[in-house]
Amino acid sequence: MSRQPVAVAVVMVVLVAGAGLFYWRSPNPPVVVVDHLCEFVRKEQKMDCVAVLASDSFMKPGAIVDYSP
Repeated sequence: MSRQPVAVAVVMVVLVAGAGLFYWRSPNPPVVVVDHLCEFVRKEQKMDCVAVLASDSFMKPGAIVDYSP
């Protein structure tokens, strides 16, 4: 029996196993959450978005927010 077909088969198995291991171990892509209101403010109003962690009763319309990039 010739060694060339056996060597080719071994190389193919190693390549397929390596590709499978690469795709199996690769991390999932991050989840991107789009804030449509923020996109509108950036594109249409040409302003930066401010994320505020507060209750609805804390931030009123016209409130002054200190923004530092």
